[in-house]
Formats: sequence, structure tokens, C-alpha cells
Amino acid sequence: MSIAINSDVLVENFVPGKLSSYGLDYENLNKVAPHLIYCSITGFGSTGPYSTRPGFDVIAASIGGLLNITGPENGEPCKIGVAMTDLSTGLYAHGAIMAALLQRMKTSKGQKIDCNLLSTQASLLVNISSNFLNGKKEAKRWGTAHESIVPYQAFETKDGYITLAAASNRQFKILCEIFPHSLSLLYMDTC
Repeated sequence: MSIAINSDVLVENFVPGKLSSYGLDYENLNKVAPHLIYCSITGFGSTGPYSTRPGFDVIAASIGGLLNITGPENGEPCKIGVAMTDLSTGLYAHGAIMAALLQRMKTSKGQKIDCNLLSTQASLLVNISSNFLNGKKEAKRWGTAHESIVPYQAFETKDGYITLAAASNRQFKILCEIFPHSLSLLYMDTC
């Protein structure tokens, strides 16, 4: 506990309640170090039915829907190549810690920050959930393609893959000039 007195920030990622058994929970540390920023990173939050479960990137990504929209259009769900949920939760925690430090400069008081993998994953898919909530549009897998931007995907060539993206009509016309025959086969009347 003495280290908390001289620390600015504590970041922990134990299952909720674990540090209480050592007297290292926020409530106890706040008594001896009221200036401390205490950031707890869990799999599913500090309360609720899954709070005592350990958190894993792939599990939160699966429950949160990322695996459901990742992979070939008619294929099985796929894990993306990096631990995006873990990385994003760390970035969210970083932002929250920076905001708490700024607040502490004004108030001299620390605070507890709760970050969890599942909430992060849900926030990352806000556009997907908005499409469903506002338009009842069910999410699906698109492979490397995009639902509303064309082209925006990888194409197989004789010596590997090439990825093209054109987010505007102007960019699409430029691609049509660069690849006149290839794109006209894919997008008949638009080039």
C-alpha cells in the first residue's frame, strides 16, 4: 500500500474482487492515497452476470459481434489478425486516465476508472448496431469488401492480391482510368 501513496496511477486487470482480498481495491487505496487514479480493466465489467469471468480478446470480440461480421461473405466467423479488443480497451483506458489526471489537477482528487473488453467492443461496432437499430439492417460478413463503398476490397491477381479503395466518384473515375479493363468487368456500366 505504501507504493500507492507515491504513485499517480494504478492500472490493474484482475477479475473483480481479487485485489480486495489483498486490501488493494479502490476503496482501501483511496483511504491512504485519495489522489490516486485507479484504473480497472476487466473482461466484462465490475458488476453483472459475467463480471467474475476472466476476459479474453477473442471471447469479447465474439460476444460483442466482431467475429460475426469478419470473414468471407459465406464463410465462418473469423478472428481478425490482431487483438483489436485488447488494444482498443488499452487506448480507451489511456484516454480515461489522461482525463482523470487533468481532472485531478483541478480538484486534487483521484478517481476510479472502469474499462472492460465487452463495452469497448460494443462501442467499436456502434455503426453496425446503429444500422440495425435505425434500419433493422442485419449485419453480415463482407470479406474485404465494404457495404457501401465500391471498390473497397482486395482483388486476386496472377501474382498476389491488390487492394483498391475509392471513397468518392472522383476517386472511382481515376481508378477506372488506371484499370479500364479490369474494373469494367467488375462494374459494367459505371466505368
